[in-house]
Parts: sequence; C-alpha cells; structure tokens
Amino acid sequence: MFSTDCRVLAAFAVTTSLAASLSLSLAPGAAHAQATEETATVRGDEEHASRSRGGYSWGEEGDQQAAATPLAHRFSRLYASLGAGFSTRIIQYLELGQERFAPPYLQLRLGYFFEGDGMFQHGVTLGVAPALAPDGTVMFGQDAFGQWTLCPSYMARLWLDGDLGNWLQLTGRVGVPLALGEFFSWGIDVGLGAIVEFLTGLGIYVEADFSMFFAADIHPLFSLEGGIVVEYEVLP
Repeated sequence: MFSTDCRVLAAFAVTTSLAASLSLSLAPGAAHAQATEETATVRGDEEHASRSRGGYSWGEEGDQQAAATPLAHRFSRLYASLGAGFSTRIIQYLELGQERFAPPYLQLRLGYFFEGDGMFQHGVTLGVAPALAPDGTVMFGQDAFGQWTLCPSYMARLWLDGDLGNWLQLTGRVGVPLALGEFFSWGIDVGLGAIVEFLTGLGIYVEADFSMFFAADIHPLFSLEGGIVVEYEVLP
C-alpha cells in the first residue's frame, strides 16, 4: 500500500514538473504575440487619428492634395470700363508747341474675357480715347476732341488666391493704338493695373501705361488712368 502511494505521488510530481516546464516555454511566445497584437492596434489607432485630423500615410499625400485643390474655373465675362487719365511726354518737341503734359483724355474700353481654368484669364479689348483739350500750335496742333485714339488690345487678368482674389485682380495689357485726326500715327501701348470689385460685377480700376507713337518722330509717353468697371459673367 505504501509502495503504491509513493508511485502515485511520484507520477503526480513528474506531471506537475512537465506542466510547469511547458508553461514556461510557451509564456514568451504568448507574450510576444500579445505585444505584437497590441502594437498593431496602437498603430491602427494612430493612423485613424492621423487621417481624421487631415493627415496622410506615405504615398497618399500627393493624390489627396491634388484631388482636394482643383483648378478654379472662370466663366467668360463681358467687360466695360470708363475712366480718365493724363499723360507725361518723355520727349518734348518745343518746335511743335508741345507742353510736358499731354492733354487729358477719356477712356472707354469694351472687352471679352474667355472661359478657362486657373489663376490667369485672357481676353481682348477695344479702347476709345478722345483728347479733352487742345494741343500744339495752330499749324501742327489738335483741337479738343479733334483726335481720337482707338486701341485694340490683348488683356490678361491674374486672380489672386483665396478670398483676396474675389475682390482684387491684377491686369496686364498690350495694344496697338491708332491716333485718328488731322494727323495719323500709330504706336505700341503696354499697361499694368488692378481691378478692385466692391460689388459683384462692379468696381474700380487703375492702370499705368507706357506708349510709344510713331509719326515723323517718336513720341513716348507715360500715362496714369482710372475709372469704373462693369462686368457681366456669362454662365452656361
């Protein structure tokens, strides 16, 4: 009887020892698996949080930004402006009775801007400008409203980014002025300016111009003008 009990106790001790050894050998693997699972869970949470804040994982940023910032679409526009300006002669011909300041003038422009995408919008304009005062001598001069200048031009408009572009745009213009009167001359005209729209389709403009007229002599002038702008956006 005693011998049998000893054999039972010995078997129980061996079984307990084997179970403990197996538990110790499996514990590192289970701990490693648990740690790996927890790490993956943390990374998934961080990625989800990053995306919820507007972040991107590697390889997604360029595509997401390109899709989020499409080019602005500009519909075509009918354009009209009415202003006034004055010019300074860079070269003054005293024998023609010229003064340093050329006669002031009115400026009416009608134009059309083409539909397109992006910050730039292109168009064409036609300007009509009569001189408001006489100029020169009786033999070589002009009366008030005796000379009219027609100027077909290419005009570009730069729409600034963000809300600023809704009321402020920069303009550039290149044209060929034709001076019509008792004496004919033609030239080249380059202008830089800005449009400030305080209401939809209604605003003011300012422009600085450099022009060169070709007649018997060359006549370079620097001009400043400003006035009102009225536009109509042509929707499809």
